[in-house]
Amino acid sequence: MNHPRAQRATTWTLLALSVPLALWRLHPPAVDSRGFSTANAMAHLRIIAAEPHPAGSERQVLVRQYLIAQLESFGYQVQTQPSRQKVLRRRSGYENEVALVNVMARRSRSAQTNRAVMLVAHYDSVPGAPGAGDDGAAVAALLEAARILAHQPLRNDLIILFTDAEEFGLLGARVFVREHPWANDVAVALNFEGRGSSGPSIMFQTTAGNGWLIDLLARVAPHPVCSSFTFDVYRRLPNDTDFTIFQSLTQMQGMNFAFIDDWANYHRSTDDIQRLDPDSMRHHGLQALALGRALAAMDLTHLPRTQDAVYFDVLSLAVVRYPMHWALPLAIALGIATAIVLVGAVRRGPIRVRGVLVGLGMILINILLAVAVSWGIVKLTHNLRLERLADATIAGYTLLAMLTAAGVRRIFRRASAAEINSAALIVWTILNFVCVMLAPGGSYLTTWPTLLAALSLATQTLPPARCWPRSCWLLSMLASVLIVLLLSPAIYIAFLGLTLRMAHLMVVPILLGLWLLPPGSMPRVHQVAPAGKQREL
Repeated sequence: MNHPRAQRATTWTLLALSVPLALWRLHPPAVDSRGFSTANAMAHLRIIAAEPHPAGSERQVLVRQYLIAQLESFGYQVQTQPSRQKVLRRRSGYENEVALVNVMARRSRSAQTNRAVMLVAHYDSVPGAPGAGDDGAAVAALLEAARILAHQPLRNDLIILFTDAEEFGLLGARVFVREHPWANDVAVALNFEGRGSSGPSIMFQTTAGNGWLIDLLARVAPHPVCSSFTFDVYRRLPNDTDFTIFQSLTQMQGMNFAFIDDWANYHRSTDDIQRLDPDSMRHHGLQALALGRALAAMDLTHLPRTQDAVYFDVLSLAVVRYPMHWALPLAIALGIATAIVLVGAVRRGPIRVRGVLVGLGMILINILLAVAVSWGIVKLTHNLRLERLADATIAGYTLLAMLTAAGVRRIFRRASAAEINSAALIVWTILNFVCVMLAPGGSYLTTWPTLLAALSLATQTLPPARCWPRSCWLLSMLASVLIVLLLSPAIYIAFLGLTLRMAHLMVVPILLGLWLLPPGSMPRVHQVAPAGKQREL
């Protein structure tokens, strides 16, 4: 396939298919496995999330009684932990007292050690929402996981903790770690949350020294969805879950899971059973079951001491991970390699310095234009109260990025595709160093796309005698597809994690990704300049 139009059509077709493939793999698994019954979990959820059940309400008393009865029927030792805590209302400045009751269940083994694995979800809702997603689905999933784990051999104790008054400021978790003796026995805690009504159960946060936890997740978790990028971003945001208490006030290690799609239902009356995706609840349960079973069988007397890791899943099929201290050496090596590729291309003639500078200007203008337009769209949608159009917003920003990129490319024709790609490569190399310094967990999102683009550019600018044209095109096309598969899930999850008022900033990584895509759909860019003079492309 040597015809430029055929190459271009094939490349863009594959890129167009790569995006839905990457996002489709973000959907939670739709098949029951490992003994987990979605029907049982849904039966629990119909009772838990039938009505709003905030802390201290009459409805919550009924939910609590149901949880206790179910856990006792599974054979667990069940305790409750009542407490009264004062809450300062930020808007009014008044101080209220909240009555809360934690529900705890424990399955003890016969050996001497009391080390325990703890599965956690909060069973209160906000006053105006039934709480199917936040956090009824997690409670129902843990009930079903507890039923299964009750009949399996364990090396460590298993604790199921349903905290109360999480919505009033993580009060139940705080009371548990400060006052209940079981908290001292917990070696590893797995917390399950919901910020929406659908999506995969994303492992988005860990305790420090997470290398061994990521190895465990990679080995046993079904359909893993995880990223050290979310770990780096989340710890910088003013958001909290019960996991915050376990992480800051105890020596526990652990992981935090949540589904975040259809976030427009979060803390609203629409957070109900009808809108909840059962697959999301199932994914919570499968994660809790697999990891709970594995941790309960480990020797937790002395937890492994490991460093933090850079990690990400590949289409939810496997987890790539490596020590975080590798990020800087990789960035340095990649920076040197990129410089060699660019200098070699300039010396051979396919790329001009002036063309690269024009490309840098094009990218800057494109970003400023797209951010300005998207900011206006955000203001309009906010004024019209269109916050629920989350998917349309994502698609709209992506289309906006593509249209502005095409428009800028149409206006400025003084740079070739390879020169623009070289300019983007310079930007990404600098961005990679910045990311390694400020957010090393997210460095994989800059390191590997930059490497792929550099390899592609190197083949595109080699003399024809040293690289068969069809092979070069295939390598560039493969690099483009891999870049899209790597960046698409991260950008989508970042969209969901940000509020709509901030989501317009996501046009920046979309644009940078578009400009970075190797010119594999273009004809070979190497040309021999006549009479020793560089030929302008």
